[in-house]
Amino acid sequence: MLKHIVYAECRVHRKPFYLVVDSETGMVEDAVGYQRAFELLNQPAGRRVDGDSGPARSRGEGRPARSRAGRLHR
Repeated sequence: MLKHIVYAECRVHRKPFYLVVDSETGMVEDAVGYQRAFELLNQPAGRRVDGDSGPARSRGEGRPARSRAGRLHR
């Protein structure tokens, strides 16, 4: 599954974060900080970085991307 990393910025706090987007569906899978985005971009094709369990991760399962993103910069 091909993913894109998209830069975004909090409108209230002006803090950056990155969205992990599934290229096939266009759905946002997760919102991550700079370090995690860098790890995802630099991993070899077909391999997962530790902690990357795919779209149904326990900490964000069933929550919209916007609510997950808000927790990144508090």
